[in-house]
Amino acid sequence: MEKEKKENFQAEFTKNPGIEANLSKNLEKYRLLIDHISDVVYSIDRQGATIFITPNVEKVYGFTPEEIYQAGDHFWWDRIHPEDLEKVRQAYERLFTDHQKFEVEYRVQRKDGKWIWLHDRCLATFQKQGTVYAEGIFSDISERKQIEAELRQAKQGLELKVQERTSDLTRILGQLQQEIAARQHTEKRMEHLNAVLRAVRNVNQLITQEKDRDRLIQRACDNLIETRGYFNAWIALLDESGRLVKIAESGLGDNFQPLVDFLQRGELPKCARQALAQADALVTLDPPSTCADCPLAHQYQGRGAITGQLAYGGKTYGLLSVSIPAEMTKNQEELELFAEVAGDLGFALHSIELREERQRAEEARQKSELNYRLLVKNIPAMVFKGYSDWSVDLVGDRTEVMTGYPQADFDSRRLKWSDLLLAEDLPAAKDIFIKALKSDGAYVREYRIRKKDGDIIWIRERGQIILGPDGRIDYISGVFNDITEQKQWQEDLKASERFLQNVFDAIQDAIVVRDCQHNILKVNRWIEERLASQMPLVGKKCYQVFHNRQSSCPWCPALATMEDDQIHTQINPLPSAEDCQAWFEITFFPFKDDRGQMIGIIEYGKDITARKLAEEALKASEAQIRHIIEAAPIGIRIAQHEKLVYANPAFVKMLGYDSAAEIIGQPVSSLVIPGHRELLRQRHLDRMAGREVASNYEITGLRKNGEPFDAAVWLTIIDYQGAPATLGFVIDLSAEKTLRTQLQQAQKMEAMGTLASGIAHDFNNVLQAIQGGVEMLLLESHIDQQGHAGLKEIDRAAQRGATLIQHLLTYSRKVESRLSPINLNQTVERVKGLLDRTIPRMIDIELQLAADLQTINADANQLEQVLLNLGVNARDAMPEGGKLILATENVTLDEQYCQTHLGSRPGNYVLLSVTDTGCGMPPEVLERIFEPFFTTKEMGQGTGLGLPMVYGIVKSHEGYIWCDSEPGIGTIFKIYLPVLSETGQALGIPEEAAAPLRVGTETILVVDDYEILRDLNQRMLGRFGYQVMTAASGEAALEIYRHESQSIDLVILDLSMPGIGGKKCLEELLRLNPQARVIITSGLADATATEEALQAGARGFIGKPYNLKKLLIKVREVLDQY
Repeated sequence: MEKEKKENFQAEFTKNPGIEANLSKNLEKYRLLIDHISDVVYSIDRQGATIFITPNVEKVYGFTPEEIYQAGDHFWWDRIHPEDLEKVRQAYERLFTDHQKFEVEYRVQRKDGKWIWLHDRCLATFQKQGTVYAEGIFSDISERKQIEAELRQAKQGLELKVQERTSDLTRILGQLQQEIAARQHTEKRMEHLNAVLRAVRNVNQLITQEKDRDRLIQRACDNLIETRGYFNAWIALLDESGRLVKIAESGLGDNFQPLVDFLQRGELPKCARQALAQADALVTLDPPSTCADCPLAHQYQGRGAITGQLAYGGKTYGLLSVSIPAEMTKNQEELELFAEVAGDLGFALHSIELREERQRAEEARQKSELNYRLLVKNIPAMVFKGYSDWSVDLVGDRTEVMTGYPQADFDSRRLKWSDLLLAEDLPAAKDIFIKALKSDGAYVREYRIRKKDGDIIWIRERGQIILGPDGRIDYISGVFNDITEQKQWQEDLKASERFLQNVFDAIQDAIVVRDCQHNILKVNRWIEERLASQMPLVGKKCYQVFHNRQSSCPWCPALATMEDDQIHTQINPLPSAEDCQAWFEITFFPFKDDRGQMIGIIEYGKDITARKLAEEALKASEAQIRHIIEAAPIGIRIAQHEKLVYANPAFVKMLGYDSAAEIIGQPVSSLVIPGHRELLRQRHLDRMAGREVASNYEITGLRKNGEPFDAAVWLTIIDYQGAPATLGFVIDLSAEKTLRTQLQQAQKMEAMGTLASGIAHDFNNVLQAIQGGVEMLLLESHIDQQGHAGLKEIDRAAQRGATLIQHLLTYSRKVESRLSPINLNQTVERVKGLLDRTIPRMIDIELQLAADLQTINADANQLEQVLLNLGVNARDAMPEGGKLILATENVTLDEQYCQTHLGSRPGNYVLLSVTDTGCGMPPEVLERIFEPFFTTKEMGQGTGLGLPMVYGIVKSHEGYIWCDSEPGIGTIFKIYLPVLSETGQALGIPEEAAAPLRVGTETILVVDDYEILRDLNQRMLGRFGYQVMTAASGEAALEIYRHESQSIDLVILDLSMPGIGGKKCLEELLRLNPQARVIITSGLADATATEEALQAGARGFIGKPYNLKKLLIKVREVLDQY
């Protein structure tokens, strides 16, 4: 029995849990990812020199990879424990000689002197030169070895206890047998002890066999009573807080359930509490009397009980309780046997717990390995191992998805990563690599590659340069990420930010964004322009900037907004009430983050100084109110009992009567059209009854001659001569509505012109890049005929785009006009000749030209465009034929006409009218005819830029255009062009003289915020011998010029740039060097800005988009003339 017991223990506790490592032939490719696991991966040669080792070796050994590489051939052998050295040497000898892989455990000494256990798994690998390397993985298994040692020690202690207890029991049995004759009364006790002993033996055998905790405690209870050593037994497992985890019993049956319920409620019987509080087992002689609270007390009538802890290693797992004959409760051997079986069960529970923890650790390891494999398979980036010649080993199955090439092309070295990079991105990529090589080896670089199908994508490469022992590059490990979508998002975000900033700066009122501590975060351009002397404003306190205070304003409505999260408005004197220079109506809005938390205040301020002054003037004039009413230009009347009792002259005149006597006493309702009379009467009754009625409204009045007119009415109840009456203010809206419509149209056209100008500027920069790039490609000798033809087609398309942009600029009045004194009649006659040849003969063209027509200062070509556009539109409006009349005459516009025609100015004009008898236009079309891209023609038959271009040309000539049309009758356009005064000077831009294409060697500084245009100019000018420097802003250009002014012969400066801008940069350049030669460029053909720049000292101008020839001629012209 003892031998069997030992064998069972030996089988359980000498088990050696190994970690199976499955090193595949592809270990080299996965070395990068293995860097991130806890095991150490290494490679050594036959002499013991370290070829490779992962950085985490420092956590295991205490030595860094660099220290190991420098230690030489004997590093590993010097660290191995003398007792283990020979078996390790033999294992490596077999590996290098017979190429046998091995798995061995041995001890090594860490850098701090501590001995640790390693589990080493190694195999032989063969290099191209035939060299054999040992490559493997080792893990720190010191903790596992410690656990195994504890298990062996515990096993030995258990075996010793079994042997000792067995010896003691044998001795006791011998003594009992010797005394059996003399001690008949002890036979029963001996039988009981034998039964208990058999039960203990059975439990010990059970412990060596059973690995399941729940089955162990149940079968232990069964074994304890099946030999009839105990009447019944129960085991309760408890957690650290004393709550029930698991319970088992034998011998009690259904009578045990009350105790289960008791324990499940978190209660413990008295015997259990006492047993847990003491080290020795608790003996209860008479449970029914001493354990009144125990649900099992009545089951122990005439019996005793022993209760003790199941514990091991300082940890209590639960309780064991048995029922025995009452006379046996005082027997010491009985208590020792109970203590032994309780201790064995405690140890068994401890062993099972260790086994379960080991199993959980193994499961966690397996799960970690699975996650690692999934990571390799599913990682969204492409992992690589690269080499100094740009060859790469790619990990995973994303190679073809990302590049379009099969992975075999890279593995075979038929394709290198540099083969994919765009040539223009390669230098920058190399520079980043060189900088990383000089630092810690880590780098991030972004560049473009061309996929197999020709698509170009953006790549972000993150890498780490790994150096060999000789300091040379061993390899590069890293990942490739496709960031094409991210790049596009960034560009879209920048465009959106530019748009929002332009809108923000276009608002012609004050906008201030500040945080809750009154620090200014952002202001719009309107404020910057008016507080230029205090710039920069961002970062300053608002009360310092706007109120000249050193502390916050206690009356500030922003405090209320921050407190109640509501919008507040207040009228403030600025900078203070004592020194009021302006009045502002300021509205405070809460400024919140994405979570809805208030982070500041947005202030919207409107200058109402004029309104305040008007209010004050009104107060000062109250004494003369009667006179003002009589002289008021608006109608004022008083009605009582629904009849008119007073009317001022303006009201009388408005209605067309000669005197107030004609209407005094008439019902008020008789002065409006019949359809409004009942509404007017009901409003009067409601108002007099005190009900809420709108105090102002619009209504249609009725003049004396029966003519209706639109009027605005403001009413209020007053006391007039002791009785209630209504005071009314009436305005004739007829003229105002006409002017309002014209104003809205003018504002809309101005806004659309500004938008068109901005679009044209950006498009011209884009077209400049396309056109210049094509010209550079056309200069390449290797372009074949087909490629040359394609490039010419792109160039023609770019020129067509430039023409379209020119139309937009014409509309926005940003086009240069070559003005000269002309007789408009001659221009009309030339255009008639063109129209005669282009429009159908069923349309009759008639000229009505004034013989004494005055001279105007105009661009004849642009006026021809105007007439041709209007003529073509007239042709389209008369598909069945009709008449087109072109007429000229001298006219004078007076103040009265200009007051009702917004945009016109008094003076002498030449009137050009174009009249057709076509289909005409409805009002909804007429009001939109000058909007860019608006057209009623079918798709492909019109761009919607013809009439906007006409509008722009007329405005650029300081003229006025008006159109009237009626469906079914026809359309007339009237164009007023100012007469050239006798003292006036005709201004224009001289034609550029042709010049030969010449090269040069001078140094030119190109300043443009568009990188592609800087690079393009650098290539274009460099192609023709010039030395080119570039700057992305005016600030950068000034910094370069300060250091290189002696070597810079010419500056090409873009006028439209962020920051200080081109104009300010030009001023600073000329301040640094008054003789500096500067050519200005712009995507906006703004004659005013160009003229200002030329007057300021620029030597020439070239508008975008320009071709190579135009650029070279202008450069040579300026360099040779100045």
